[in-house]
Amino acid sequence: MTIMGVTHAQHLSNIETFSVPNLSGCAPFNVSITSVISLSSTISRQYTYEGESLPTLDTFHTFNTPGTYQIHQSLGQDHQFKFDTLEITVFDPVIPDFKVNQCSGNEASVTVSDNNYDFYRVYFSANDSLEVNQGETTPSFAFGSSGTQQIRVKGFYNDGADNCGESTKSFDAINQFTPAIINTLVVSSLDNTEGAIQLNSNMPGDIDYELELAENSDSDFQPLQGVRNNVNLTISGLQTDSSYYCFRVSVFDACQNQRIYSNTLCSTALQVQPNEGYHQLSWQTGVLPNSSYELIKDGQLFKILDETMRSLRDSIVFCGVENCYSINATNGTSSSISAQVCASGLATANSPPIIDITASVDGEDVTLSWTMVNMNPEVYIIRRSRGKQPLEEIDRISNNSYTDNLPGVNISPLKYDVFYEDDCGNSSSESVVATTVHLSVAASNGNIHRLAWNTYEGWFSGVANYFLQKLNVSGGVVNEEKILSGFTQQVALTNIDNEPVSYRIKIESLDDPAKVAYSNTLILKFIPDLFFPAAFTPNGDGLNDVLEIRGTFVSSLKLNIFNRWGELIFYSEDRNNGWDGIINQRKAASGAYIYTIDFVDELGVKYSKRGTVILIR
Repeated sequence: MTIMGVTHAQHLSNIETFSVPNLSGCAPFNVSITSVISLSSTISRQYTYEGESLPTLDTFHTFNTPGTYQIHQSLGQDHQFKFDTLEITVFDPVIPDFKVNQCSGNEASVTVSDNNYDFYRVYFSANDSLEVNQGETTPSFAFGSSGTQQIRVKGFYNDGADNCGESTKSFDAINQFTPAIINTLVVSSLDNTEGAIQLNSNMPGDIDYELELAENSDSDFQPLQGVRNNVNLTISGLQTDSSYYCFRVSVFDACQNQRIYSNTLCSTALQVQPNEGYHQLSWQTGVLPNSSYELIKDGQLFKILDETMRSLRDSIVFCGVENCYSINATNGTSSSISAQVCASGLATANSPPIIDITASVDGEDVTLSWTMVNMNPEVYIIRRSRGKQPLEEIDRISNNSYTDNLPGVNISPLKYDVFYEDDCGNSSSESVVATTVHLSVAASNGNIHRLAWNTYEGWFSGVANYFLQKLNVSGGVVNEEKILSGFTQQVALTNIDNEPVSYRIKIESLDDPAKVAYSNTLILKFIPDLFFPAAFTPNGDGLNDVLEIRGTFVSSLKLNIFNRWGELIFYSEDRNNGWDGIINQRKAASGAYIYTIDFVDELGVKYSKRGTVILIR
């Protein structure tokens, strides 16, 4: 390929007394004047180049500013050719615009899109160039190898100098075009009327691709925008809620006059209409061959869809509860994800009861908690009762936990239930009734106590274990004993229990992890073991002759014995000094005598005891 240039002759002035190489050029434009006629050396030549400038003898001038100028020549007064002119045009050196058309086989052609110049020269290499007009496309040129190549284009004016704008573009010579791949399509809704689609694609090489779009069932794809090396694209201003869009990416082999296309990937326009007790889903999309379609509800797979399905009814909805849906289509290499569309359930009678309540005693209070239902409760109603009394409302709250202050946990078990009202005006059916565990002393024999408690009720899974816990005065667990059967347990206090001892029941559910509840706390104190006989026989036989007091954990005592008239007949502060049946050195008569004992244990606790003792002779 060789340069198809034009050789330009000198251009004559109006009366042909001088000439210049070019009548036009780009700034800065140099003009060199050549005289055409021979004149005597005594006749001067003077030139004016730019309007008001002073005449000069110089035959060389540079025009730095674009515009149209008159060169004026003045000769001596005695010569017939005393005045001559020539018009010069100076242009702005605009950089020409052009497009490189890549072809397979390492070929390329050039289309000039610039319209500033009369013609253009395209340089494929230092030795290969040709001239084209604006809008024309050159024949293809084969480069020697693949990879980065450069093409230079320069603009020219007719009869103009070779000093105007030029531009150079680099591109990749391609031996063979590889189709682009659209990997993912994701729809996002910006508001109720406008949406956007994000595309992730793979476009090999530094190639000019074109993104094409077809709306709904239209098979006629329209050019949308040029793309090059773009992995992520966002197309906005789309009606994604009511229309679906199909995309493909093409590359044009200009030399073969053919387009090479990527895969086609279509969006899904999903709509959700809430109805009484169900959501009606409908959608539009183009079929993605060999694909699986999944309906996602609230972030979880809800249903596998047949590719021909375009509607579905979801009846698993609850009043006031929002459900969000999307449809995912994938064929292994590409995937299309619809926008997430949400709707709240309308009024429905399907308001399930609360079936799991934990009622635990905490000091003097009862704390309640329950599993939140898959609804949208506006208010929870708490009710309470004791024994056979009917349940009565005690409070209304908005969350799923509650503390009942000072309900009398040490009196008897308490019963609770919870139901709710939603913002659609529905009331749930009554819940399970939760019953607290009440721990009490069923019977005592001195410092031996039989503890009893009732079963816990309220857990859907049921009770796994009961534990009897022994607590210290700080509330710490001293001992925990798993109760294997029955609802009674015997405990014995000893004099090593020098502080009040507390017991409570810990209850565990069968859940994993287990729920835990506690009974009321029962406080027991060790009572000093003081023995006073019901009768004694002061007859000198050595058996039971003296009325003695026996006991442990007793610090001090006072014993008083009265006759039947209330007269004090014996007094002692020594537990080892008992009454021997003598009153004023005379034997007391058989019969009943009244006694009182006041004693203090080793902790300083005072006790009193009164009774009757029988003297037998």
